Amino acid sequence: MNVLGHKWVYFFCVFCVFNASCNRKTPVTAGGDTQNETRYNQADKTIKSDTGAYVLLQLERTGCYGNCPVYAVLLRSNGTAQFSGSKNVDLIGTYIAVAGKTEVTAIMDKLKQIDFFKFADHYPQNKNYIIPDLPYTYITVNDGNKTKKVADNYDSPENLQWFEKELDEFFKQLKWTKIKD
Repeated sequence: MNVLGHKWVYFFCVFCVFNASCNRKTPVTAGGDTQNETRYNQADKTIKSDTGAYVLLQLERTGCYGNCPVYAVLLRSNGTAQFSGSKNVDLIGTYIAVAGKTEVTAIMDKLKQIDFFKFADHYPQNKNYIIPDLPYTYITVNDGNKTKKVADNYDSPENLQWFEKELDEFFKQLKWTKIKD
């Protein structure tokens, strides 16, 4: 196959990934756009001042030109969680929940299992190949000693994709209580 043929195959594969990612609807979700980030930061300051806990991890999913879920969700060191959903999610607004110590430990063990701190900061690693319409998934982790943020547009390692799904499942099982529209 010539170079032009390879480009079309690559384009077709990227199109399939894009199409699949924009048509998913995550059952429990929260907001990741700029407007929602402001609401999320304000609510975080309120809860942080009440509890003194720090953010262990945060998952953000941004929008696309399709029906991609847009949300941000975080987990604090004391097990409190916060979800801010803005588009294409079941939960719109800001919600709080509490995870048990066992569940928090399990999610942190999964972080160690995939060796999160060894991932690249951005996927794809060559930023010249970003697909603007694909949503981003941002994961920020603070293990108490260091903080790392990974941006995933596409072409990320399978174990990172697996962990993103695990986080969605983890947050989906929490009992959310609405605190703001």
